Amino acid sequence: MTRPRPLAVVAGLSLGLSIAVVAERERLEAGPPGWTAQAPGVPLFLATDAGAPRLPGQGWPLAWLWSLRHDQRQAQGLAVQAELPAGASLAVGLEAPDGQALLLSARAFGDRLVTVGMRDRSRGDGMQVLRELRCDARVALPAQGPILLAVGPGAQGGVQVQVGDQEVRCDGPAPVGTPLLQAGLRRVGLHRIEVAGHEGQDAPGPSWPARLLAAGLGAGLAAAWPGVAARARLRADLARLCLLPWLLAGPLAFLDLEGMLQATRIVVDHPLRVAVVVPLLLSAVAAWALGSGTLLAREATDRALSPRAVAVVASGATLSGLLVAAARPQWAWSALFAAGAGASLGALLWLAVRATRVRLYNPLSLALAVACLAGAEQALTWTATGQRLVGVSNRSTEVPSNAAGHDPLDDFAIIDGSHQHTRYPSHGYPVAPPPRTAPVRIVALGSSSTGGAYQFDDLDQFWPAELERRLGPGVQVVNQGVGGWTTVHIRRYVETRLLDLDPDILVVYQGHNDLKQPAARPYAAVYAERSGAASAAATLSGHLARVRLYQLLRFALTPLSAQPGGIAVPIPDARRNLARIIDLAGERDARVLLVREGTYPDPSELAPYGELMASLADGQRVAWLDGGQVLAPADAWNLFLDGVHLTAQGHRVLAQAMADELRRLGWL
Repeated sequence: MTRPRPLAVVAGLSLGLSIAVVAERERLEAGPPGWTAQAPGVPLFLATDAGAPRLPGQGWPLAWLWSLRHDQRQAQGLAVQAELPAGASLAVGLEAPDGQALLLSARAFGDRLVTVGMRDRSRGDGMQVLRELRCDARVALPAQGPILLAVGPGAQGGVQVQVGDQEVRCDGPAPVGTPLLQAGLRRVGLHRIEVAGHEGQDAPGPSWPARLLAAGLGAGLAAAWPGVAARARLRADLARLCLLPWLLAGPLAFLDLEGMLQATRIVVDHPLRVAVVVPLLLSAVAAWALGSGTLLAREATDRALSPRAVAVVASGATLSGLLVAAARPQWAWSALFAAGAGASLGALLWLAVRATRVRLYNPLSLALAVACLAGAEQALTWTATGQRLVGVSNRSTEVPSNAAGHDPLDDFAIIDGSHQHTRYPSHGYPVAPPPRTAPVRIVALGSSSTGGAYQFDDLDQFWPAELERRLGPGVQVVNQGVGGWTTVHIRRYVETRLLDLDPDILVVYQGHNDLKQPAARPYAAVYAERSGAASAAATLSGHLARVRLYQLLRFALTPLSAQPGGIAVPIPDARRNLARIIDLAGERDARVLLVREGTYPDPSELAPYGELMASLADGQRVAWLDGGQVLAPADAWNLFLDGVHLTAQGHRVLAQAMADELRRLGWL
């Protein structure tokens, strides 16, 4: 009898614990019973923006502008015990059938305040802009820990608000409507929810009986595995190697798997289940490889098509088909190519065992290896994951809202190569500039705060459209912003498309991506290498970029190679980029307005960028506007979705400041 080894038992415990924790986390993410989750309709979801995941015992998670609505339509009060980490926000309130809502807006930024106001759906302001009610005071949030946020009718009329142990009375109509919760971008934890007239609900914590039961079953399975392997005549030490991937399952169950998958552009419907599925698949592959090798090593006959050889090839084809299923195959071709790759791998394994008895061993091995790689490449190509690895935008309408973000470094090849404009600023390239329709034409350049962040796939939501509305029919404003772009991208785009842009004024709203976007090396150095089209390395890289397997490996390794502390565009590089843009604009007799991006809660973090812009301004053909100060009033929390991206109100405030500055300069 084969005795179980401690390592195998630990691996089984890890797998069982992973299954239990994943089930608990999925139950948490489903939200509280009786509440309906509603997606915000934003074009892109980035798990890294949401922050650390909420684990069992840390409340129901809510992030990224998602909202929860209760089934009760005529509730008179709502109380929530919520935990708001730094940078998070939460709206708690009641929404009437006509779209008006009474809301507490709690924001855990630098000032950590709760305000109370009314929101009217017909205004189109979303959840960020409130008409404040008359209250005795704004209430401060505690520094940390869950806090009680409650709204309901006051004993003397009006609205009674409670924040922790502090109570505030506001003048306004008594609240009646649908209980509503909505988070900002950062993930909050909802520990307890109480709707007036209903029993309170507590978020489930870890279920230790279920965890112990699952861990025990996993340990039992691991303990029984050596005996099963022994009956299959597999050596006990080799059999235990197959269980080593199970050790990964436990730690993976507690990580931000969605963020990890997005970093490699792998799109799955249930990212948490990867913690269980991947170790099991790795274990299955190891068991197949070791079992097939042992089986073939005992092959006594010299016949090429022996039953054992056929069994190994067939099992390889079957296992490959199961593996590709995890990549969401979109066409039957994917499974066929996967089966071919697996069969080739099985044949290669058979050939390796019979190396001394096979003529033409080297060319046959090479042919089978090529067939295996080609089959795997084609199998990946015909899956949803493979389709997103090459040339597909993170904001394109044909991909789901949780698709992984694109790499801004890839945009260099697009700028110099395809020049393909899109309907919305996606695929790393702006929309097509429309024909001139006004005497004065302003071209807006920037990144996701200019066009491509959170506000739906609609450029009418951003400050360039607001600027055009404020300047009147004599001015046309063209939005050429692209999410992820830096001044390196903008400079190259202006160099290649200035004639098509046909600007009278260029407005450059930039700063955050240059100085705050982490990068292993400055983008200018990366672009210089990639632009060397004559080099063999650049040519080879261009061809490899079309290979899905190469892209999958590249995206998997890129996060590991990032160097902390590196930035995309240091100040000296930014100066050269902006100076080049100014020179190009001068050749077209166009003026340039440089605008430093605003950030929240601390606008001074981009102060060096403002100093750079100010040093480039000459007061005649080049001017600069400090967007950081424009977007830093007392109620700055009302202008930002997160630390840099603007609400609808923020876009309006910025556009008005730009309009005033352009008029003051006399450029219109």
